[in-house]
Amino acid sequence: MTSSTAASDQDVSANNVGCLFAVDEPLVEQQFHFGGQDQCLKILPSSQQSFNVQGHVLWPSAPKLSGFLCDTVEGRSLLQSVIPSNRMIKAAELGSGCGLAGIVLAQQLSHLTKESFVLLSDYDREVVDLLTSNASSISNAQVKKLDWRIPLVDQSIESASFDLLIASDVTYATELLPPLFTCAYNMLRSGSPFLLVNGRWRYFEDQSHQAAIKAGFTLLWERSEDAFVLSQWQKP
Repeated sequence: MTSSTAASDQDVSANNVGCLFAVDEPLVEQQFHFGGQDQCLKILPSSQQSFNVQGHVLWPSAPKLSGFLCDTVEGRSLLQSVIPSNRMIKAAELGSGCGLAGIVLAQQLSHLTKESFVLLSDYDREVVDLLTSNASSISNAQVKKLDWRIPLVDQSIESASFDLLIASDVTYATELLPPLFTCAYNMLRSGSPFLLVNGRWRYFEDQSHQAAIKAGFTLLWERSEDAFVLSQWQKP
């Protein structure tokens, strides 16, 4: 059931992740505009936003990441500085939720490269169903259920095959940080980046850095913008 509108921390046990995705509230269709293109997503209204329905709401870091993916410097897209220019680009979003940033990424890559593929992923089947609906018109995107705690080979995902990973607001649970960064590291090709945006109110900085470094990542840069923290981790 959907209606239509328009618009231009706590820790949690890894054993109880499923409770973050159940939702009985009606979804609404909301319009977004990034990179010169429109996106229409079904989401849970912001008035219903709570910690117990993570996957169906649009958390603030997703629009922030979407805008970052569309940024340009002296007429050159920032994405062009982090992706190869001579072959097909394979990218993925971890913890996609409603899918805004992953959809924006897919749209941007379709203009920047001759061929691209973007995997949108989340843990819960209901969220995956929502993702599938939201991304149904994006020709270079695919949706898949992904559990960071399960080996990639057991989820039919090829290791070391992605050129770029993105994620937003995924550092809300310290127990999930090691599997998050290990999963990301295993998905990426050598020399490829993992772009993260998190709200400062949901960002365990020390624990995130420890988990990322232990997984094998190198931090290229990290900066604060307003209430957000933007980071680029690199797989050596």
